[in-house]
Amino acid sequence: MSDIHNDMEAQMEHIRHSRDVVHRHSPGVGKILDLAVNYVYDAEKANREGREVVWTVGLSECPLFYACGAVPLAFTELGRLGSAQAMSVAEGLFQIPRETCSMVKIIIGEYFLRRDATVKRLYYRSGSCEPFNIAFELIKKYGFDTRVTDTGFKPDDISQERYDNLTEYYKRQVRDTALWISGRPLDEERLSVEMKRYNRAIRKARTIMNLRRRHATYIKSLPAMFVLLGSSHFYGKPEEYEDALDLIIEEMSALREGEYDDEVVRLVWTGARGQEFGVYEAIDDAGGGVLGWCIPNTFEAGFDESKPPLDAFVEFQIGGKNSGTTSQACLVVENQIKKSDAVGIIMYGYVGCSFGSIDVELKREYFRKRNIPSISIDGTFQVGPPTGQLVTRVRAFVEMLS
Repeated sequence: MSDIHNDMEAQMEHIRHSRDVVHRHSPGVGKILDLAVNYVYDAEKANREGREVVWTVGLSECPLFYACGAVPLAFTELGRLGSAQAMSVAEGLFQIPRETCSMVKIIIGEYFLRRDATVKRLYYRSGSCEPFNIAFELIKKYGFDTRVTDTGFKPDDISQERYDNLTEYYKRQVRDTALWISGRPLDEERLSVEMKRYNRAIRKARTIMNLRRRHATYIKSLPAMFVLLGSSHFYGKPEEYEDALDLIIEEMSALREGEYDDEVVRLVWTGARGQEFGVYEAIDDAGGGVLGWCIPNTFEAGFDESKPPLDAFVEFQIGGKNSGTTSQACLVVENQIKKSDAVGIIMYGYVGCSFGSIDVELKREYFRKRNIPSISIDGTFQVGPPTGQLVTRVRAFVEMLS
């Protein structure tokens, strides 16, 4: 790893270095990283100026928020903005056990530390992580208006009658959530418009990922992740996000055959979205490149526009289109391996996440039987560089495959 990376402590420094130094050749990537850098601050400012803004997971539920006239603000962004105090607040003030997932502790700690300056409304779908259900209860006493709804997955052998009951239950939850967001009934016509915009954005993101497979070094691993992160919430600025995607597509479509096509060890990333940005740079510096992704930000599946809007929205939420069960995720990873000609898999989870550790073990066994090399990484969610041991393991894995 180069010295400049060793000197960078905070995630924001990695983003700015990627934008201002590594990707000076790409105005489109610069715009994506600008949106990422300013996302939380601009949303908080909009909220202070009277715009409705709600913290949320930042995934496929976002069209509902835009349909209700609100800006979805993804709480996963708190990790890279966080302070070192957040963990102490979680374990000290809230008495969250030390062995609990670092993501849960950091986010709860950050909400407490930012309680007088940030957005005070928070929506959460319980299907993403059960401990958050309890953790978000802890911050209500500090003035946060929280709403948690259930999310499940459709079993393969479900009966039609049970499925109909399931979808009707979730439709009621969506209608109630719309009322909670805006104080008005759900406008299904506007939801349809927003779902079409979501579909259009992920098609553009998918086009960029396909172009990266022909020009693997034009966009490095870290900003590629930021392209995908924005495909759900658009960093609060849908038009600017789409413009940035269009610009990247224009830039990459103009590249000549073989340009930015240096040989790299092609990898697929699966699991959580890493907050220790030095890991991505360690991969790139070692001669690797993440060219396939299976993270919660789905970009291979969209809403079914042929169905009534609410039906399509609910079916997508309970369908586990990308990151649902481990068996479904393994199929997505396999698909990404084929598309990317990948030779190895990075499996990333957060320290203390019991769900993630089981998910990784099941995936490792699945791909071990198929003779596809993988490495599992336990990362942390708070600010700061990755450990030297973690970076060494990543570099050794990439070099082994080269």
